[in-house]
Amino acid sequence: MRPTIAVFAALFLGVAACLSEAKHYRKHDEIRSKLPIHACDVITCPSSGECEVSQKTLALVGPFCRTDGTRSINGSSIISKLEASSWKNELGSTMTLVVSSTGFVTGTYKSPQGTGGNEHPLNGWVNFAPAGGSASHGTPISFSVSWGTAIGSITSWNGIYAPENETIVANWMLTRANSDFVWDHTLLGRDTFVPDNSQ
Repeated sequence: MRPTIAVFAALFLGVAACLSEAKHYRKHDEIRSKLPIHACDVITCPSSGECEVSQKTLALVGPFCRTDGTRSINGSSIISKLEASSWKNELGSTMTLVVSSTGFVTGTYKSPQGTGGNEHPLNGWVNFAPAGGSASHGTPISFSVSWGTAIGSITSWNGIYAPENETIVANWMLTRANSDFVWDHTLLGRDTFVPDNSQ
């Protein structure tokens, strides 16, 4: 009977190890699908807690990698955080974002200010550059909205997404087709977007 028990125990442990390994690889695949992981980067996922990606790049000479530091993925990537909810600014405008693994952004923007409250398509980019040696780091984000020929203007935003306090702070530039003065076609301002918890 003892050999039989030993065999069953070995089989059980083997299956458990396989399941654990499969889960481990699924974690890797999920991270790689969400972030622009370099071919040299190493993903470390413990059985519990957060995963880490060791930032590595190709050396200048030869097929070698060098370590440039480590960044943490706190349960979800920048992409999932940006897509988690709609965003709202101080004037009540709302937007939704869909971000690809390459950083291309699509979505919708809805403004109650002079646009009839209709949704308009949004397009832009996010840059996933990791933190370097500077004192401040954020995720650059840029997006534009065309308000249609009836309104005759385009607005573009350029700013920084700060995951630690869940804000997008961006300067905007609105250019309109028709104005009373030649110098008055373009207006400038700044918006702060936060997650819209009313949704």
